Amino acid sequence: MKRFHRIHHEYKESTGIATHYVHWVEHMTGNLIPVFTGVVLSGCHVWEAMMWVAIVVVNAIHTHSGYHFPWMGYAVDQDCHHFHVFGNYGAMGVADRLLGTDKALREQHAVWREARKAR
Repeated sequence: MKRFHRIHHEYKESTGIATHYVHWVEHMTGNLIPVFTGVVLSGCHVWEAMMWVAIVVVNAIHTHSGYHFPWMGYAVDQDCHHFHVFGNYGAMGVADRLLGTDKALREQHAVWREARKAR
């Protein structure tokens, strides 16, 4: 993590351009292999594979964009990951919740909820 993922964190803010600004080892093991393993194992049609890759790339760029659209990935998790440089590693947050690596984000959500109540 420290050796490879730190390159991605040269961008302090979570921006779309930072999505694929990663070490080549991280790109292979964290981006390419997971995406194409499903394509290879399913034996899907080339057009289905292209659509799948397009959806994955657009979602990755979106989660780094700082915007939140309800029908796409949750960008706030990625913003928190870039701000704290720890936690919120997963795309859906399930593993982060199980492993407790989303503590900073849960604390921030509690602050936001209290601020909304105070209005």
